[in-house]
Amino acid sequence: MAQENPPEKLDPQDIVKLLVALHRAMKNADAGRASAFKP
Repeated sequence: MAQENPPEKLDPQDIVKLLVALHRAMKNADAGRASAFKP
């Protein structure tokens, strides 16, 4: 285990998971805004 990542460094997998979660949140926010502004 010579190449251990420091705790503050993110795994690529974690970054992908964060991006997917962020994308999903943005889509949900857009849908919520659209339905909220509908008469």
